[in-house]
Amino acid sequence: MKNVIIIGAQRSGSSFLSDILTEHPDVIRSIPSKPEPKYFLQEKKLINRADYLDVYFKNYSNNNVLLEKSTSYYESTTALKNIKENLQEVKILMILRNPIERALSNYFFSKNNGLETRTLNEVFINKTPVPNKISTKTSVNPFNYLERGLYVNYIHNLFKVFDKDDVKIVLLEKLIGSQDYLNEIYSFIGLKKHTSNLLSSIVNQSHKDSEVPFEVFQKIKKYYEEHNFQLSKILQQDLDKIWI
Repeated sequence: MKNVIIIGAQRSGSSFLSDILTEHPDVIRSIPSKPEPKYFLQEKKLINRADYLDVYFKNYSNNNVLLEKSTSYYESTTALKNIKENLQEVKILMILRNPIERALSNYFFSKNNGLETRTLNEVFINKTPVPNKISTKTSVNPFNYLERGLYVNYIHNLFKVFDKDDVKIVLLEKLIGSQDYLNEIYSFIGLKKHTSNLLSSIVNQSHKDSEVPFEVFQKIKKYYEEHNFQLSKILQQDLDKIWI
């Protein structure tokens, strides 16, 4: 029996990846999957593997892969350490998305859910302070649009806890529509190939390009230029060709 944990910044396609993997007959996803378990964020409460399995997984066998998606683990070293210490055999899938698109999707998600009152220009150009009152409780900072896309920082933190052989960085744009890329993920997990019916689904499309002023797009693009160059070296992939 193996555990697989999906982590990643909000609006990076983690739900998409989770839904695809759950199509596999040997995969059992945590119940409920929404809201996310976030079990390993705990600091004071007793954490152990038996409790975790009893609470979130039912009717599994030793042949199953137990899948959890909790994006909050992406920003929590405590959670990563708890996972490492309490799960005997675990693989981590960190999903990344073009950080420009992720930041904009994150903004519009906050806007559409009544958390964000500022305009795009106020957020990304004028740096207007965040709203004082948040109308909905959230587990992560709903306004951390840019910093959350600095993936290199989070990858470094992940590799301080996990061996590289136990981590796969998944690029959302490579996954969409690609059965071959999905098969690579299955191989990493140790699963046989399985055809997905969801690969061509629309992922987190919360805005239209016409809604984003050109100067805002260019400002965000500039923000990530050096970071993406460093990330390309780490991943040994030309992200300019993937994140068009």
